[in-house]
Amino acid sequence: MSLRLLLTFALLTLSAPAVFGAGDITGKFTINGKTITAPHVHALLHDNAEGVLPSPTQMRILVTDREVPIEALYGLTFLPVGDMGRRGEVEGVLLQFDPAKPGEVDYTVLTPKGLQTVTIRISIKGLKVVGQKVSGSFDYTDNSFASDPDYPKVSFSFRIDAPVKRPPAVTADLKGTAARNSPQVKALRAIADAIATGNFAALHKLTSERATIRNKEEIERLGTGAKATYKGVGADLQRSIRGVMRVVVRGDRAVVILPENGRVSFIFEGGTWKGD
Repeated sequence: MSLRLLLTFALLTLSAPAVFGAGDITGKFTINGKTITAPHVHALLHDNAEGVLPSPTQMRILVTDREVPIEALYGLTFLPVGDMGRRGEVEGVLLQFDPAKPGEVDYTVLTPKGLQTVTIRISIKGLKVVGQKVSGSFDYTDNSFASDPDYPKVSFSFRIDAPVKRPPAVTADLKGTAARNSPQVKALRAIADAIATGNFAALHKLTSERATIRNKEEIERLGTGAKATYKGVGADLQRSIRGVMRVVVRGDRAVVILPENGRVSFIFEGGTWKGD
């Protein structure tokens, strides 16, 4: 399966909000030669209750050209802020790392032509996470893709002092029969059946608004080969569901954890659980 298909279908592979307050940021941030003169910075420290993140906690530092909702940083793998970047609703960078190992950073460029995610080594000086605050200096210039016109060029040198937010608390952790009979897994079976039969109309009704947009874009990109590709993905998903391991719920969001570190995100939208 192609990487692009995996990225597009976060829900298959593993995948009117309040605005939260920005922290203080000083310094410079440029993307493709454009300087963001009044950047916003936000920090979220995500726990690993689901057991699928690479570290006990994950710090997410988001620097953007405009304010975004806190929900944009919720999730485990493919975050809502990525969809916002693809749609041109926000530009910026997302840094994700283990606070205990700040030299190993997953770096995502948020632009309509970007969204490359790579692991980089950047200079983080004086990183401190004390109580509900994080501070430190971040410096980086991307020269690795200088000759690639399609790769976004980013450089930054800034210091932050930001409040640390956290995701919603776990409200249910289901295993065994409870997980298999959960509304999320029932919805996932319906999604798998729709994909395995190439029933795109049914699929769109079973997925969230943002997931449906991604699905339609990928179907259009695949063209005449869409149904064959989706049917293969659906068959794989049907098999994986038989071994469902856990369902972890955080209020109106949930994740179904499948074998081999597979996970499928859900959101309670329009009165029902939908793949997200």
